[in-house]
Amino acid sequence: MSGKDAVPSSSVLCKVEATDCVCWKSRAAEHSPGGYSLVACLVAEVVLTLMFLMIILGATDRRAPQGFAPIAIGLGLTLIHLIGIPVTNLSVNPARSTGPALLVGGCR
Repeated sequence: MSGKDAVPSSSVLCKVEATDCVCWKSRAAEHSPGGYSLVACLVAEVVLTLMFLMIILGATDRRAPQGFAPIAIGLGLTLIHLIGIPVTNLSVNPARSTGPALLVGGCR
């Protein structure tokens, strides 16, 4: 799913489900599990997402050993989630998190 499809897809999910949509909970310190500030949460999301992209690009490069990309990507994603969930309830996919948050007006 591309970024431009996230908002329409989220609107369909919000119509289908009667429950609240998932929202990006790192927009303010009171929504951070560890009580981190908005700037700290933003920096954590950006840095951890960039680290994940670097892992993907490095593991799928033609010079990387063949067949090990899923292992590297899976372990990298696990590590990034272990680091990021206590800070921001990490998403690593801004389009998937921001689309529902725009539709429901943030966290409820």
